[in-house]
Amino acid sequence: MSPKTQTQPSAATTPTTDAAAASVCIASGPPFLAPWRVINSPEPAGFWKAVKVNPWGGDWVMQLGADPHPSNAPYTPGELVAGFQWCGYLPMGFHTFVVRFANGPITANASGGQISASLFLHVDGIGTSQVAQRNCVQYLQVVRFLYAGTHTLSFGGLIKSAYQCAASPYGEIIVGRSEFTHFPAGPYAAAGVQAAAAPEGMSEDLGERLFDEEKLETVEVSPRQEAQARLDSLPVNV
Repeated sequence: MSPKTQTQPSAATTPTTDAAAASVCIASGPPFLAPWRVINSPEPAGFWKAVKVNPWGGDWVMQLGADPHPSNAPYTPGELVAGFQWCGYLPMGFHTFVVRFANGPITANASGGQISASLFLHVDGIGTSQVAQRNCVQYLQVVRFLYAGTHTLSFGGLIKSAYQCAASPYGEIIVGRSEFTHFPAGPYAAAGVQAAAAPEGMSEDLGERLFDEEKLETVEVSPRQEAQARLDSLPVNV
């Protein structure tokens, strides 16, 4: 059949429509299973790290300490990122992303050096953060106008540290549970409508860039392995 005589699918049979695209929503968590990934950044030189992230409960523990070093050690900076990351298609429109953190103990002992512990929420590498506070609940929210396409959302904890000479800083973030909610673009997310509604000269102040997301290491979440790990962690009644 020549190209001129080929029949095109009708609008009724086209699988992707503006209405379907507008309904794209990131499922609330926990659990944070595939396509979510676990963030576990590389161990910085001159430091040791310990990280455990649980996708089922949305909880994690992250620790960053200085390696043993001489009293004349040079200035040595390092950072540790842990949490969850989602990457996928989102339609054009205003999106709201909210994370609730239920924190446990938070430690930031400078011990002569520099240390900070914070919680973050990023959309496409830029977002908002707060200093992590112990034994309390904190919320982070990002409202962003997005153009249709692939977007990356990350949230979690960030420890930044530095030492020199005999300083030995230590940082720890324990989050007992994190909860994520996405309020997607509304029912008028058809391309023409949203293009008309998009504000002209939108502010370039989209938040802060806390770290280079391209350097993060992420781990795919295997539902089967995570389910088995969850079963193994449950108490056995004898």
